[in-house]
Amino acid sequence: AESGRLSTTVKAMTEIERLHKHVSSLNYPLREYYYIDIGKPWYEAREYCRENYDDMAIFDNTEDFQLLSKPAGFSSVYAWIGLQDEPDEATNTKVFNTKPAGRIWIGLSRKPWHWVDGSPLTFNSWQGGAPFNSGTQYCVAEDNDHKWKAAECNDANPFICHKGKR
Repeated sequence: AESGRLSTTVKAMTEIERLHKHVSSLNYPLREYYYIDIGKPWYEAREYCRENYDDMAIFDNTEDFQLLSKPAGFSSVYAWIGLQDEPDEATNTKVFNTKPAGRIWIGLSRKPWHWVDGSPLTFNSWQGGAPFNSGTQYCVAEDNDHKWKAAECNDANPFICHKGKR
């Protein structure tokens, strides 16, 4: 009976260790994000990120997205992220909101919306629940509340880059 309990305890401990490693890995993002406080059009911002980091910010999980916060003193309300439309198209229509001027690019655009690495959009943070669609193509900027707005890709905005892979 003692040996049966010991065997059960060892199996339980092994399972706890296996689960702990899995859960711990979810708590430590493998990407580092960098806010770049330089105004650039979306495509130039992406080129800058690729030359100096890995690429524009990609949020393929809510954990990284929720951990991200802008540094103190950052000059803009918006930042470009790596969510985009067709990568070769730069003629777009601006979408305005009630926040003060300024955006930060992220690597997201539409048709269908996809990240700069080609991966699909698996979650979203659109202001109002969906992007404004005037029938044109967009690049995406994130605001101080981590809400996404579609904007003209030729606008000069600060942006977010990332280093590291998932």
